Amino acid sequence: NSSRTVSAQFSDANPPELTMSSLPDGSVTGNQALNVSGTVKDAGGMQSLVINGSVLTVQGDNTFSHLVTLSSGRNTITTVATDLAGNRTTDSRTVTLDQAAPGLTITAPADNSTTANSIVTVTGTVSETSTISIIVNSGTPQVASMSGTTFAATVILRAGLNTITATALDNAGN
Repeated sequence: NSSRTVSAQFSDANPPELTMSSLPDGSVTGNQALNVSGTVKDAGGMQSLVINGSVLTVQGDNTFSHLVTLSSGRNTITTVATDLAGNRTTDSRTVTLDQAAPGLTITAPADNSTTANSIVTVTGTVSETSTISIIVNSGTPQVASMSGTTFAATVILRAGLNTITATALDNAGN
């Protein structure tokens, strides 16, 4: 009768699978509160999930959610998932908080100007990438063409006094 003892050691070299459901890297938002959420799973089990230094609890269905308060400007959000073997998966993304409306200047036509032309080109500048809408006399908005931070739109005037309104909407919705 002989017996033999064999030892086997399992080595987990696979990092956790981390899937983020939050804003993508490079996003711009006007909301100061950002819910960072997603799923994380690992066959060998999870040791920790950390978002910007805060340790989170992963739910039984492998989901997580964490409220991050953004500061004005660029914010880096780093999520680190570590399994029981010490393998890590890191997701780092930058989200910009922009709560300021873009600056807008109409360069032509001049305020209170007079023209004999029924068709004029409204031109101006905006302080950041935006969509510019031009409205004449409370009519239908017309989207201006953009070249960098300069905009232009050709509009039709009626006889008499005309009110031209330009509105800028930036990528964050301001």
